[in-house]
Amino acid sequence: ASHVSDELKAAHPEIPWRELAGVRVVLAHAYHHVDQDIIGAVVARDIPALQRDLAAIIGDLPAGD
Repeated sequence: ASHVSDELKAAHPEIPWRELAGVRVVLAHAYHHVDQDIIGAVVARDIPALQRDLAAIIGDLPAGD
């Protein structure tokens, strides 16, 4: 999420960009404090819709972006 342009983030406020970046930081730096049950629940509940939404956004990008 930190490598996505501000313009793209603004065009798609339905994506929790800040939260995605925050999760990455926690998983990369504080992984030993992560509750695996919570991660499993998030993956099962939130990732399918997020994946669908991001695929649609990527599909709408001009070639080469």
